[in-house]
Amino acid sequence: MALPNPSRTVWQVARTQGQAVGVTTRLGLSIIVMGVVLILLRAVNWVDSEAADIVSTLLIVVGALAVAIDGESADRPAK
Repeated sequence: MALPNPSRTVWQVARTQGQAVGVTTRLGLSIIVMGVVLILLRAVNWVDSEAADIVSTLLIVVGALAVAIDGESADRPAK
């Protein structure tokens, strides 16, 4: 097994080794979309609950954290 080149980023190493790239970003964006859909359902009165507001906000925040974590790991050089 060859050692990765330290000057390459995590994204480049992951692409060459056949690993899934950006899975956390896609997962985070899908969580954000679920939060937005819940807000829209609340806006048209299909969901009538204060808990829906809380859950939608939490979904958007957790999704944003997932995207940020993936972005942070992509910025670090591979070891």
